[in-house]
Amino acid sequence: MMKRHDYILALLFLLVLALRLIPGGGEWYFSSFYPLVAKILGGVSSIFPFSISGVFYVLVSCLLVLYPIVAIAKYHTKKKIVLFMELRAILWLYVWFNLAWGINYMAPDFYHRTGIKPAKYDSQKLKAFANDYLVKLNESYCKINTIDEAKISRETVNAYKALSRKAGIHAPFCNSPKATTMLLTHLYSK
Repeated sequence: MMKRHDYILALLFLLVLALRLIPGGGEWYFSSFYPLVAKILGGVSSIFPFSISGVFYVLVSCLLVLYPIVAIAKYHTKKKIVLFMELRAILWLYVWFNLAWGINYMAPDFYHRTGIKPAKYDSQKLKAFANDYLVKLNESYCKINTIDEAKISRETVNAYKALSRKAGIHAPFCNSPKATTMLLTHLYSK
């Protein structure tokens, strides 16, 4: 028997499919809906000094592994019901990912948003650019004793705001963004 949250899940899943499949759905999401989602999620996540998405994914992964074991071993739940509950949870994850971020992948790419034509790949030009860039980067090095983090944050936000329309990207959703660390970075990065 379907419950109210199952109908909500079905409607959200249909919305995700529509945004992914209907031409212009990804662009509408990127320009109209995602800024609201990002402001809400950014406001909530700014409370924590670490990435809450990392915690969320670890908890959900643990629940997806542990639920069937506990449900079957301790509560003698039928395997068919456990499978249905797992599939429902995975569908909620799919809907959550897409509405929180994933549909952005359906928006026109950077080149279409900006009208810039991609440069043809040329290994010699790429090597020359990389060498020139690294030389200039090394030449620009200077020893800094103190860093005014507030000023750097302000200037970075201002630069993104000035660039956002031309580059077809969103300006920062708050005026003082903070970097957050991932929960389990040490497992996949050095």
